Amino acid sequence: MRRMSAAIRALTIDAVSRANSGHPGMPLGMADVATVLFTKFLKFCPNDPDWPDRDRFVLSAGHGSMLLYSLLYLTGYPDYTIEELKNFRQLHSKTPGHPEYRIAKGIENTSGPLGQGLATGIGMALAEATLNSRFGNIIDHYTYIIAGDGCLMEGISHEAASFAGHMKLRKIILFFDDNGISIDGSTSLCSSDNNLKRFESYGWDVQQIDGHDFAAIEGAIANARSSDRPSLIAAKTVIGKFMPKEGTNKTHSGGLTREEVIAFRKRLEYTLEEFSIPEDVLRKWRSLGSLEKYQEWQLAYNNLPAEVSLALGKTGASRNTDFLLSSCKASTKTQGNPSNEEDYISASVTPYLEGMNNSYGEPQKQNDVNGGVCNSPELLISRDKQALCHTTTSDSSIGKSNSKSSMQDLCTEPQEYHPLKYTEIFDELKNFSQEVFSEATRQSSGRVVKFLTSKIPEMLGGSCDLTDSNNVIPEPFKPISARNYNGNYIHYGVREHFMGACMNGMALHGNIIPYGGTFLIFSDYMRPSIRMSALMGLQSIYVMTHDSIGVGEDGPTHQPVEQLDSLNLIPNLYVFRPCDHIEVVESWQAALSITNAPSVIVLSRQKVNYLQREFPEENMCCKGAYLIKKASQKAKVSLLASGSEVSICAEVQSALEKLGYPTDLLSVPCISILKRNSTNQNRKQLIEPDSIPFVVEASSGLMISSMFGVDSESLFNITEFGVSAPYDKVYNHFGLTVAAVLERCLEKLSKFA
Repeated sequence: MRRMSAAIRALTIDAVSRANSGHPGMPLGMADVATVLFTKFLKFCPNDPDWPDRDRFVLSAGHGSMLLYSLLYLTGYPDYTIEELKNFRQLHSKTPGHPEYRIAKGIENTSGPLGQGLATGIGMALAEATLNSRFGNIIDHYTYIIAGDGCLMEGISHEAASFAGHMKLRKIILFFDDNGISIDGSTSLCSSDNNLKRFESYGWDVQQIDGHDFAAIEGAIANARSSDRPSLIAAKTVIGKFMPKEGTNKTHSGGLTREEVIAFRKRLEYTLEEFSIPEDVLRKWRSLGSLEKYQEWQLAYNNLPAEVSLALGKTGASRNTDFLLSSCKASTKTQGNPSNEEDYISASVTPYLEGMNNSYGEPQKQNDVNGGVCNSPELLISRDKQALCHTTTSDSSIGKSNSKSSMQDLCTEPQEYHPLKYTEIFDELKNFSQEVFSEATRQSSGRVVKFLTSKIPEMLGGSCDLTDSNNVIPEPFKPISARNYNGNYIHYGVREHFMGACMNGMALHGNIIPYGGTFLIFSDYMRPSIRMSALMGLQSIYVMTHDSIGVGEDGPTHQPVEQLDSLNLIPNLYVFRPCDHIEVVESWQAALSITNAPSVIVLSRQKVNYLQREFPEENMCCKGAYLIKKASQKAKVSLLASGSEVSICAEVQSALEKLGYPTDLLSVPCISILKRNSTNQNRKQLIEPDSIPFVVEASSGLMISSMFGVDSESLFNITEFGVSAPYDKVYNHFGLTVAAVLERCLEKLSKFA
């Protein structure tokens, strides 16, 4: 086994040396732990990297990426060759500085920001526990995580570990690379935590071992697998083991001199040329893989109905509804002892499947495993632009659409179009709220969520201790707990950062569409996780309420100002701010259709007046911006707004019309779509020539104004922190009332008279 771990160390040094860049310290220190894990315990299949029941291996300390790349090459993952290892940290390689999800098979998640992988892995484990409780042993695997001192220093590690302990997620095994070294030097410079006692207080099983003692490593993993709690294995390791400066911060990162490489190889007793592995050692590595377990699983899989097993084989991290159908028949776990397979399905899964059948209709075809939700017009995700847009055969500009509904998968090679689903669900949903003329958009969303969750059982919700405020309660309401994982709602507690990462982990696992609620202001507490979901292209849906100064009495600490624009700046993130119940429904349609990017649905605390009474034929939110109320004649004025400010502008429009200024009112529910899917010329086509545009937004408003070329004189926005007062008085204080907007509009119009 020592020679097998030496292969990891040699490949690491060779790659870092060739790149003259990288982090050799962690891979050299954790090579022994990884060798025992892969040879004795890890359930994986290199020729089927997306095997749904594989163990998940998460490198939270993502800077040590050569540990992972070496393992993927040694065990025979097709995407990882010696040439790829030689291209470590080079442009367009499959071996970037930190592991990146989607660029190659075998990478479970993008990692790098310390602590993110730990929290994301816990999300994967929660997904496993939930699916296992519903469908039995067809999903029954462990999540192994490697984290370092830096990961445990980050605040997200506390949020995540506390949650995992509370939920008793026993199939998490966390390896703590306890080398006592940080970039600046010894960890004693900045920390005196007792991490074993800390994790013990969370309710974890804890062990401390010599991370270079193969027998101790094997025994610790075996003990952890038999525990009824999540497990921390603190492995005392030597950072940069076998390097001349082993055990010091000098081995953490950086290029290597020729002398250092020679000295390392001498201590390792490794005499082959660079990137060469002894044949017998490589044979041992290549002989690994859980072939017997995979064949057993495959046998159960093959006994499923053809259309269901086919869909199950295509799951990965993509949403695949028919996977849930397939899981039940392969399950061997039952509650009670039904006499046969049909009794089991009837006893424990039929109610769930009935809900699914109502949702999905006919079984999916082979190329139909990433179906979306939006009925019309056509939605697609563009690989090069990562854009959500409307298309026709001849014109893809704003306002055009194709009658054929389909979704293009961002990361499928080659690109495929998948028919949109849930059409019947949303047709039924459109009957909601027709009698409601004024309510907070969070209330509208709450009713939409109840309806959708009753029809789409993959949706799994949660909130950071704001369940009623966020209006994210599913139907039926079945909270997940340590006693029962078979639920559809997660009480995250006040753990925003973890909630975002946990949602990412569930989305990565597959067969779950996570949505989570908090206040928009607290998006700052979860921004790294949101950014990671966008970077990985995951279908995480963030429901963010209390979206502006309309929060009112809670004051500036809780009133978002810059948050909306800052979220819109994140690439591959779709931010929807609906103005009424129709746009709320359309926003949810779009969010459930975009399977390769996260969405944020931003909702008001306060009531807004609804302008629309009937649903349009097209999903207008998917345009990004559209004319919601046309001028009586050729427009001289164009008012642009999103969310709650659209109703303010509607009254301004009415007043301007009476004063002889024909006015168009444009709703801009999704700047993210608009900026990805249109040129300046396209946007200008939304505004009548010679019409003077004004933007009204109860936040910084810089994105929307810049996109439409609106100058500061025509921008009604917030340029300072809010104030504590009833929301109507706050709006008045900042000049965002009908009277104030009208007055300033008339002042500017008078200059053109």
